[in-house]
Amino acid sequence: ARHPIAAEHGSAVRQLAASPDGKTLVFTALAHLWRKTEPGGAPVRLTKAVDFEWEPAYSADGKRTAYVDWNDERGSTLEVVAAAGGAPKPLLTSRGVLRQPKFSPDGRQIVFRIQDTDKNMAGYRTKPGIYRISALGGAAQFVAPGDDAPQFSPDGTRIYFSTVDYSGSSAVTRLQSVTLDGLDQRLHAQTPDADTRELRISPDLHWLE
Repeated sequence: ARHPIAAEHGSAVRQLAASPDGKTLVFTALAHLWRKTEPGGAPVRLTKAVDFEWEPAYSADGKRTAYVDWNDERGSTLEVVAAAGGAPKPLLTSRGVLRQPKFSPDGRQIVFRIQDTDKNMAGYRTKPGIYRISALGGAAQFVAPGDDAPQFSPDGTRIYFSTVDYSGSSAVTRLQSVTLDGLDQRLHAQTPDADTRELRISPDLHWLE
């Protein structure tokens, strides 16, 4: 069966990631990652993988791309590949659904989340939340419970993310941050009601939408 995230990515172009210099785009289409040089370049596959690929993110120096792939037998794998394409380096494999990788400003770490699942999905025993891992691989460290959009602060000392609180009469989304070890939790913004479900903060922390 196709993975529930990858199944969204049919022929439509989704999840565009622009290189820091703005000259190249990486995006998801036909359940794979494609690279296109601007202006007018023809799209080419970023890798030769047969697995479903999605959610690309560039490193700050533009030399690497992190992304997630899915295989029905092994689950999700966090991968890093040269920005020009080639053979990817797997950093972490999990039966959980890995999502939204982002590099730290110095490129040494990657933050990501494991999606909350149910018993009907693979990896339902995997602890959901926000994690970080060395960009060279190794063990991932759990940072905090969180539901969406993890990213590092510009100085790399904190991790920002959103959580959804269903405990009240209306679901509320909160933008929070913690240190790299999950300490000193801070609340920065929250939605007034369930009609607003996403909070996105700019990489420089100056804008919120």
